[in-house]
Amino acid sequence: MKIYWTAKQIPEFKGLSKKDRKSAWRYAHNKVFSLKRIFLLMIPLLILIVTFQKLLGTTELSSTVITATLGGLYGFIYSTIITNKARPYLQEYINQNSIRNQT
Repeated sequence: MKIYWTAKQIPEFKGLSKKDRKSAWRYAHNKVFSLKRIFLLMIPLLILIVTFQKLLGTTELSSTVITATLGGLYGFIYSTIITNKARPYLQEYINQNSIRNQT
């Protein structure tokens, strides 16, 4: 699974205007977005947070740091999964709307 750090790195977005990238991403994201997927990914996250809080104690600072770190990790994993699942729909949108690369 490839990690894309910016939207411009996604091959389907090469040469597209910002407006076209935004509309293509909205289309593709809506195709793969699922509340069920989010909640299934949140269960392990919540288990990890509770486990670390029990192991380290429940001081406010450690709880905040653990929650922020695991939340950031969750966001990274989720966005990587969604981006890779959305790529076929990006190409579909580009083909349906006859968006041409500007390069």
